[in-house]
Amino acid sequence: MKFINNHKVMLRRAARTFVQAFIGSLAVNLPLCDEISAGIIRSLLTSAIGAGLAAIMNVKEDTV
Repeated sequence: MKFINNHKVMLRRAARTFVQAFIGSLAVNLPLCDEISAGIIRSLLTSAIGAGLAAIMNVKEDTV
């Protein structure tokens, strides 16, 4: 059971880190857009997903 509980904690932390980076990226970049178009939305989502993935990849192994 400890193995399953550790994975649940790890998944929660990774999801929380991803969401924080995703929202942070959108919060910084969205106000800088003059017009909202499909290309800008794709670009924002791509950069936000990249920020979230980078944040997860930088989590130290011993903290997870």
